[in-house]
Amino acid sequence: MITRRWPLLCFSFSVATGESHHRNLVTLTTLVIALVVGGVGTALLALGSAESLWRGNVVLPATAVQLGGVLVAGVALYLLWDLHGRRTFAREVLGELEFARSATEAGLVHIGDQSLPPQKWAEFIAEAREIELFVAYASTWRKMNWTHLERAARSGVRMRVYLPDPDDRELMGLLAHRFGKSADDVRSRVLEAASDYQSLGSVDLYRHHLSPLHAIYRLGNRTVVTLYSHRGVRTSVPLLVARGGGSLGSFVDGELASVRAVSREW
Repeated sequence: MITRRWPLLCFSFSVATGESHHRNLVTLTTLVIALVVGGVGTALLALGSAESLWRGNVVLPATAVQLGGVLVAGVALYLLWDLHGRRTFAREVLGELEFARSATEAGLVHIGDQSLPPQKWAEFIAEAREIELFVAYASTWRKMNWTHLERAARSGVRMRVYLPDPDDRELMGLLAHRFGKSADDVRSRVLEAASDYQSLGSVDLYRHHLSPLHAIYRLGNRTVVTLYSHRGVRTSVPLLVARGGGSLGSFVDGELASVRAVSREW
């Protein structure tokens, strides 16, 4: 087993050594160029300052001093860019590319800390042929999008909604503590949400004993996930929007499947 690992180790070592050698070569080349150009600039500065060499000529020494100053300053800026700025810039670009790749793999199309504008929610609901919601009660969202939900229900969109069991006093107390409300207030909001969704007529409504850590709005091929705050006061929370597949979509699929497995009809 040990002998089989040697080729891989040698290959890794040679690659790492080659990359290191390349970086050292680039740095050495940069320093050599800088020394040559800087030396020329320094020599011009020295020559331009030696008045005895010019025998009263004013133009040539002034030109030599200016050109030497430009070369020395240029070398300093070049070294600063090459040894620090260029590599910092490269790291930032690579970081952006890595983030873009990760976002693409997750299917992310939006990240923010504010709710989506009403027209976006309306667009998502209008284009969905299937809607699945896992929320605590989402009173504000429901009221804002109620006309769109009614239209979706009338058009035959399949809707499944998962709400906390209002008869679970321990769960109501836990949510009350998280949202900074009384247990009775939370229970009342959950019952109001259940009544509203039942009034749509074509909604499969379920209750569960889970304590939601986030809200999920699956609207067709779009998924919106919002986190819940534990501060006990109303505040902005992160919001993620994904489209199609991707790792976030797979995560949400698993979450909804788990919720569905432990829920029962209202």
